[in-house]
Amino acid sequence: MIPELSLLITICARERGLIPKRPFRYRPGQGINEERLLKLADMHGVIGLVYKGLISWYPNLLTAHSLDILRMKTLYKRILVERLLSEWPGLIQAVERAGIPVLTFKGPALALQLFGLPDSREYCDLDLLVLSNRHGLNSIIRNFEERGYRLYIDNLPYSQTQRRLLLRKTTHLILVNDQKHTVVEIHSKGFGPLQGLYSVPIKEIFQRCRIVEWNNERFLSLGKEDNTICILAHGAKHAWAYLKWILDAAILLRDNRETDWNTLWHKMEILGLERALAASIAFIRTLFDLPLPNEVCRYIEKNGNVIKRIVFSASRFFCGKISYPVQTNTEKLSLLLYQLMLKKSISYKLYTLIKRLIPAEKEFELLSIPGPFSFLYWIIRPLRFALGGKRF
Repeated sequence: MIPELSLLITICARERGLIPKRPFRYRPGQGINEERLLKLADMHGVIGLVYKGLISWYPNLLTAHSLDILRMKTLYKRILVERLLSEWPGLIQAVERAGIPVLTFKGPALALQLFGLPDSREYCDLDLLVLSNRHGLNSIIRNFEERGYRLYIDNLPYSQTQRRLLLRKTTHLILVNDQKHTVVEIHSKGFGPLQGLYSVPIKEIFQRCRIVEWNNERFLSLGKEDNTICILAHGAKHAWAYLKWILDAAILLRDNRETDWNTLWHKMEILGLERALAASIAFIRTLFDLPLPNEVCRYIEKNGNVIKRIVFSASRFFCGKISYPVQTNTEKLSLLLYQLMLKKSISYKLYTLIKRLIPAEKEFELLSIPGPFSFLYWIIRPLRFALGGKRF
């Protein structure tokens, strides 16, 4: 592990009250690539934590110029969060005005649950889960449009046929407000961010939801067990590429000592998530000193080889040996193989493979095909992969 990443982990661990497994130990004269450190902090979503930690723990490690850059980036990230927070109550009301139940997950809701303050972690959008059909979604979109939002897909230079294909591929709707620079993701197809990895009926999620409070407002959010599963499964799906997600999961594991892991593990087995979540916990424990639930320990003992392979793959993404988001076809193949290992289910593996074949933006940039012949996109996509992407 490069020293800049080790320093990043150590600083964030100290700021979050975690114990790093291999803490950074500064030696006089040791060189730190300040540009790389700043880039890593930004990429991993921990700019504010790193700035605060450097001032507290290593005030003389970086130059005044680098600290000033961190300070300005911290202020910018805070402004983005404050804009989202100012929009949060109004957006919830816009959904409720359509007569549709809504809850918030990740973002400010997670920050309130973990730290008691909605601006205590970085996030760039609001994630809303709605209990709605397509007609209800149209009502929500109209209400959002009155607040200056538009569907992200509407500004893309694609035909109606191409847009329908994109909507088939996506698991949520993205709405943006260009004036306020805010983004909202509306999830309604199963549990959107984890669709494919696992899917829970939305009605059940709303039955277990809990209330978070902020600024004299009350918001619905995920129940304790659903929140734990969501954070661990979401990180697993994206190969634990960002330290921000790992810190969230580590704090959940540290603070959930009273969690009934026997019941939670039974739910994971029903959802087919036991392999993904056991590997996630094993990976997080390579970075931080955390308790290992007995149920997870027993599963790892029985399935040690596959867990080791998943942990090894996740560590390559996290350490930057494979870039994320993936760029090249080789990196995309590495991510695909990693995701195929997360569940034993054949249906999940087929879903993961088929989803890769759904036409997307790259195909639309190559050719504009009239509606009656749009099936040709399904042929072009595998051909583009077979020819190395850039050659086709």
